[in-house]
Amino acid sequence: MGANPVTTHYNVPRVASIPFRDQRRPLHTDTEGRMIFWEPSGPVAQVWQLLGPCVRRRVQALAAPDATFSIHMAIIGETAETGEPNVVLCADDPVLQQTFLHDDGLKSILMAYPQPIRLDFSPNLPQLLAQDRQDVVLTEIPRPVHLADPSRPYSVWAAGPAPRVGARLYVRCRDGTPRMSTAGPVFLYRGKAYQTTVRHVFFKVEETTSSALESAFPSDLDLDDSDTDDTSGFIDCKTFCNTSACGTLNGSSSVAFTLQGPALLADNDVEVTQLSDKGKDPEIPRDVSFIGSAVLASVESANRAVDCALFEVHLSRDDDPNMVSYDPTDSSKKVRITRPVDINRIPVSGIPVVVATSSRPLTGKLFKTGVAYIKPRFQRDAVAAYPLKLDEGMALEAGDSGSIVFKITGSEVDIFGHVLFGHLSNAWAYILPINTIVEDIAKVLDAPEGISLHPGPYQGKKVEGGMRTEFASPKFYQDMEEAAIPEKHVFRGLRDRLCSKVGTARALLKVTGRDEGQQAKPYSFEQLFFALPPELRDQIIDFLEFREAWNLRQVSRRFRASVSVNNSAISRRFLKRNPLPPLALALYPHPSPDLAHIHKVGHYHAVAWRLADHMVKWLRENMYLYGSRFQKQQFQPKKVRMKQRLLPSLLVLGKFFERCRGFLECQTAIGLQEATIQNSGARSAEERGKCQREPMVFSFDREMMAGCSDDLLFQTHDTALILSTFLRQTMRPPSKYGRIERTFRCGLVKPLDEMEIAAVLYHGGLEVMVDILDLDVLDQKMNAVRKYCRDFSRPTAKPRARHSRASEETKKSTSPAMLKHLFTRLPPLDSVWSPSAAAVLLERKAIHVRLDLNSFAVALKQLFIDSETPADLLYRQGHDLWHALSDGENHH
Repeated sequence: MGANPVTTHYNVPRVASIPFRDQRRPLHTDTEGRMIFWEPSGPVAQVWQLLGPCVRRRVQALAAPDATFSIHMAIIGETAETGEPNVVLCADDPVLQQTFLHDDGLKSILMAYPQPIRLDFSPNLPQLLAQDRQDVVLTEIPRPVHLADPSRPYSVWAAGPAPRVGARLYVRCRDGTPRMSTAGPVFLYRGKAYQTTVRHVFFKVEETTSSALESAFPSDLDLDDSDTDDTSGFIDCKTFCNTSACGTLNGSSSVAFTLQGPALLADNDVEVTQLSDKGKDPEIPRDVSFIGSAVLASVESANRAVDCALFEVHLSRDDDPNMVSYDPTDSSKKVRITRPVDINRIPVSGIPVVVATSSRPLTGKLFKTGVAYIKPRFQRDAVAAYPLKLDEGMALEAGDSGSIVFKITGSEVDIFGHVLFGHLSNAWAYILPINTIVEDIAKVLDAPEGISLHPGPYQGKKVEGGMRTEFASPKFYQDMEEAAIPEKHVFRGLRDRLCSKVGTARALLKVTGRDEGQQAKPYSFEQLFFALPPELRDQIIDFLEFREAWNLRQVSRRFRASVSVNNSAISRRFLKRNPLPPLALALYPHPSPDLAHIHKVGHYHAVAWRLADHMVKWLRENMYLYGSRFQKQQFQPKKVRMKQRLLPSLLVLGKFFERCRGFLECQTAIGLQEATIQNSGARSAEERGKCQREPMVFSFDREMMAGCSDDLLFQTHDTALILSTFLRQTMRPPSKYGRIERTFRCGLVKPLDEMEIAAVLYHGGLEVMVDILDLDVLDQKMNAVRKYCRDFSRPTAKPRARHSRASEETKKSTSPAMLKHLFTRLPPLDSVWSPSAAAVLLERKAIHVRLDLNSFAVALKQLFIDSETPADLLYRQGHDLWHALSDGENHH
């Protein structure tokens, strides 16, 4: 079903058999049934209590702020007694897995304990329980509504008319889809009631969050989304989320689960969607009631420490929302939640608890050992989630996310937390502790004094003698122990009423006029920034990073001038941390590099990286014949290594083709002079024809190669062979198709001539060629090549925010008629770089004959080989930093 995950063994012996007091159920069994994940117990569980916080701190330090992962302790083996303890790191990023694998600090933490513990990886995480419900119709909110603004997207509906613990919730998100969850307890703060549930119910990313400023290299980010280092959707045999043979999740063939929060995202830079199906709720209520709206600070905040959410509800004095049913056989038996309890107070052996779901109460056992640590995306730190094992014959269902876990002790009912995520097939779940949730709610509501559970309905005195008290009368308020009767219930005469209304109208007019006269004029950020003293502005800009400063230049002219003043300081600080690679210094020398020069070097690195991506994609599809998603994931490490090996050589070829362009422009000017002489009859027709048929010789190539080392010449020769073959086959219909199939797939467009491809490469350079390769359809690529040869206008695969340096030079080019006569004299693609490089290597005596140079097959072998090559050494000479800074791929 999947490739084996990365595993570290550390050459430790197998763990001896550990006696267990009770029969344990497995956390997970893989598809082949050979590997079983068991719950930790005994000495392993005690070790994990000390080991877990250390591992969490180290993993958080290694991971990026927007990383997603979870940490688990499990016994992996055929039986619980013979298995080995493993720290399972669930992360969907293979680069992050490699970082964890090779970190010495993490290894030292695991080896510091006498109990041998292995490190295992899995890209999949436990299943979430929050689900969509398409077949529930939420009516429009009646107006006027005193609970929430109808325009706010997160309106909350319940199956009952009043809020209560365990009620089934339906939340209308931005797209209108009802999302299922379970209601938690109600807290009271400053006269308002807030009910809790987990954040998965509300959180949904409609679009990728983008910066208000433009990227420093906008033309360098247009990589193929379907092929560029995609790591999502990876399925592994050792996972906590099993997959059956038919492709659905184990134990729930008709339910599609939401993978948000700690689970895998569908794509790093795209919209996160929530899957939906019929779910497992046996009874779908037809009528649901609007009970409140989500507090946006608890839904859309990016700096949350836990994964819960709030929504405001309105309660009458007779409502008691914290009443829950606790008897599975008799729903009339109810208790009231009285206090939150610290989960650390429960014994090591666990404690029996009750789970209040939306359809039925469940019983199980809660443990403080075997804790898991999860870090959802866009949250600061990983939080502790405690394991919950349900009793035999009981299991959670879709939509039970947010269920409350509590314990009955006499007249006291202690609440431990919310169910966050779990496994539907084996009755295991994890909860968020209530003390962490209460602290987070207090931060959201800005309540330093804390919050408390809703006190419940008022217990008034019985009316004596069967007499009824009139509603809203003075006697009614005396029974309710109000300090004073509201003003509207005090008897007043006609004169008092008229005076009161006139006074209220005057006060309103006075306040309205004062507000209109004293309304503050809004100021933009730019106006406020430039109101600061010049010295303070310069200090702020001086502390900006390179990309931020470069983006700031494009906001306005005033910002551009301010950044230009600090140009030298920003460039000097950036180059101190990221020095220019020796190859970039040789190809693009500059006496005092500034922001523009840094941007130019980064741009050329990004163009070479994009071209390497196209070349490796072509090799993967045509040499390896890899096309499925699983094959792409398996090929991913090799793909990154191949692109790194191609980068330095493509930089050299990019500089070579830049000089070819200038050389062609000079030859065009010379051709105009010769045309004038020919028209005067100074040369014969035979001499003119011979001059037009002579192949063009570049006079600058040997001068450029003089500054290159032997290794760089060899690597560039191999890359030029691969590049010429790649362009020749990419720009033409595949030869494997017959005439009819080629017509259907590629149309009736005439195949390109090799000289047309060479003309684009020699005159337009690598940047124009990459823009053409970015086009999706072969017909578009062929038409773009012919269009460039006709009028020298650059095709664009995607709209760009600005034109690069090469596009500006293209606009200033000579007319097509002046260059057209030179294209017949251009060297073929096979003669790019290789003849001159062979001559230079022969002069240096690096080779004896030209046959010593690598052929195309040998060049491919050197590119595919797993062991280290001279190309890897060239790449590590500073290019690993620079291409990551330029094209934003974050060290892929």
